[in-house]
Amino acid sequence: MLIIFDGHCNFCNGWVRFVAKRDKAGLFNFATTHSITGSPIVRAAGMDPDDVESIILVDGDRRLLNSDAVLAIVSRLGGMWAMASVLRIVPRKVRDFCYRQFARRRYALFGKRDHCTLPPEELGQQLRERFLP
Repeated sequence: MLIIFDGHCNFCNGWVRFVAKRDKAGLFNFATTHSITGSPIVRAAGMDPDDVESIILVDGDRRLLNSDAVLAIVSRLGGMWAMASVLRIVPRKVRDFCYRQFARRRYALFGKRDHCTLPPEELGQQLRERFLP
């Protein structure tokens, strides 16, 4: 599975590090919206790589966005994180409304980087290799 995220967003980078550290089964690979890997997928989803307000989870032929993507990701982390999938009982319209409100404010709340950064050394080489160009 591939997680495509906004590499300029401080919150998004933190979220991806959170997932990478807890993905003991190595289910996820990662790419930024501006990368060679991520950009075509973002465009195919009808979004502009320079103005993406959603994480994208590519799971086989499926493309999950917004709260569906987040819930699918945490449910696959296992352990106590899988309990977050209970939030699926909340109607998607409500979940996605909340998601979009947060997404629109993420730069103001957490800041923005001028350029996408490489995965941090702290993740170790094996995890860093799961960050696609």
